[in-house]
Amino acid sequence: MTPVLIKPDGTVEELPPENGTDFTFEELYPTLECTTIEIIYLFDGTMMLFDEEHSFKKDPATNAKATHIALTALKKTGRTVRNTIQGNVLHCDTEHIQ
Repeated sequence: MTPVLIKPDGTVEELPPENGTDFTFEELYPTLECTTIEIIYLFDGTMMLFDEEHSFKKDPATNAKATHIALTALKKTGRTVRNTIQGNVLHCDTEHIQ
């Protein structure tokens, strides 16, 4: 899959890695607006990366689209997301993170 950035307002935009193959955490921190990244592995070989501490921020922005994608994918494995996902989310294949 082409890596995409899912924003809390529901917009989705393609987000290719700077080097064309894989992301570094250093390039993701400003995109995800964070200093600590949480990773959720989905059943289909994709993953979601987002701010692990976003829920502690003032007025956290729920990302309904990313939460729905994660819940739908994880339901097939019997796992779940502990809460709603908040803030910007990178959804990509596992090969895009080294």
